[in-house]
Amino acid sequence: MILPSDPDRKWYTEAVHLYALIIAERMHFAQANYGDGEWGCLLGHEGENSQGEVYNPVLRDALRETLLQPVGQWCGVNPGEKLRAEVQAWVRDNGVRVKWLFKEILSAANVHGHLAPFLQAVRTRSVILVAPAHLADLPEHVIGRHRYVGVPDHTAWQVVDETFHAVLEVIQPDDLVLFASGMATNLSIYRLWPELQHTATLLDIGAILDPYVGVFSRKNYRPPEWQRDKMPLNLT
Repeated sequence: MILPSDPDRKWYTEAVHLYALIIAERMHFAQANYGDGEWGCLLGHEGENSQGEVYNPVLRDALRETLLQPVGQWCGVNPGEKLRAEVQAWVRDNGVRVKWLFKEILSAANVHGHLAPFLQAVRTRSVILVAPAHLADLPEHVIGRHRYVGVPDHTAWQVVDETFHAVLEVIQPDDLVLFASGMATNLSIYRLWPELQHTATLLDIGAILDPYVGVFSRKNYRPPEWQRDKMPLNLT
């Protein structure tokens, strides 16, 4: 698993420019992120993720399949200290072989006011946004004109089949599909990538768009000074 060698350096500024480049160059790839919520469910823990999605055996097995039988997707990762040893043991014991990336690049750039290059690149692409209702009216100046595929909040994983068909109905060659649908994102990307590789880009963006519709879903987005000073920089 790839972790930044020096967390005090602004590693995300260079990394976000790399994302911007490959997005602008229309590179076709699929990336799904595995945070503490996905790992907690995948490892069989009880509880729910930070968005209120409840862990259950069906979702657990579906998430496991995405790593045990990968389809060439990139996998963003950064387990917290409480889960790190257990995650590493599960990956090792199950012989998981995927391309691991550090998943916090876009979120860190967003928090520190360095997301603009990424959003600028996104606005050059034809975009589909797969997200719950609070992002249905995302302003055009954030990611440009885009098509919206709605999913339910908290239970999007239950309608992965419907999401699969909805995306295939509207997608065009070279489209960029942005997913902000919780743990369903991993399942949707897993289903779609075999159908769309070489023709589209599929990217898990987590909650980075939430503050631009007034939903401050992460603690780093809530300080008034961030909203005043950093948030506008990301939209330049």
